[in-house]
Amino acid sequence: MRCLTSKFLLPCLLLAALCVPLVMAGQETEVEASSESPERIRKIAAVGASATDGFGITVMRESAFGLIPSGWSLAKSIRASSDNSVVMSDLGSGLFFLTPHRFGESFMQRAIRAKPDLLLAVDFLFWFSYGTIGVDNSIMKTPGERMKMLEVGLDLLDQYDGPIIVGNIPDMSQAIGRMLSRNQVPGPRTLEKLNARIQTWVDERPRAHLFPLAGLMEQLKTGTPFSIGDQTWTTENLEKVLQRDRLHPTIEGQVALIQQLDQVFELTELVEIRPELETDRDLLLDMIRKQAKPIKPTAASAGEQSP
Repeated sequence: MRCLTSKFLLPCLLLAALCVPLVMAGQETEVEASSESPERIRKIAAVGASATDGFGITVMRESAFGLIPSGWSLAKSIRASSDNSVVMSDLGSGLFFLTPHRFGESFMQRAIRAKPDLLLAVDFLFWFSYGTIGVDNSIMKTPGERMKMLEVGLDLLDQYDGPIIVGNIPDMSQAIGRMLSRNQVPGPRTLEKLNARIQTWVDERPRAHLFPLAGLMEQLKTGTPFSIGDQTWTTENLEKVLQRDRLHPTIEGQVALIQQLDQVFELTELVEIRPELETDRDLLLDMIRKQAKPIKPTAASAGEQSP
């Protein structure tokens, strides 16, 4: 999830010019595996926008030159939660908002070539609903144009014929004036229709399962203690799940996403082939720290990963 406000347009375009070749090169080695039903999910392709990419999260990682700053994607956290037993195709980009169809098509082609056991698309549809880039790069303004753009994203996901977990569309209007402009954000009624369409699409496909991103974000934003499965989030914990832009998850936010992913496995037929993931918040953060050390401290009052 990323912006295209006039305030941020020039930095975004400069960033795109510098980073698109790197993004299109990908972050992880893609793997060959059968898309037939596996005995257990061992290979996952994570496709999506900046929440998948881990936009704004900076860690220090070991290299031949010592500790160096590095990004930390949702795929890396999932892999850490499996104690590195799950192989990830890491196909997310913070630049997805610039050309959703181009990034979406490229990532889907690469995911299909990787032949994963599962396609994970937590925020893949976000910029097919938000933003101002519509079908064929037209300007997207009306609710009808947003619905047509959503169909483009759904058609891309439909190219994969194996198990899919797809997120619906959260209300991120609290980010207006920070990372989003008002004309990028669908109204409440439009958002309801978009999510109804996603639910119908999932219901029509036995291989597809809904990741309730909209409901999860509502719980995370309230600051009121709640549970994901048997994992409890206190008010203090919830202060750390979103960055200051109120749009992107922190590493704690990624932990919440993994807990919700495990619940999707638990509540669907995927429970029979689910990967073994650590979902305890403190234990999982420790597992991540072993691979990305030291993790820069989270600013609890702002919910932001420190620069």
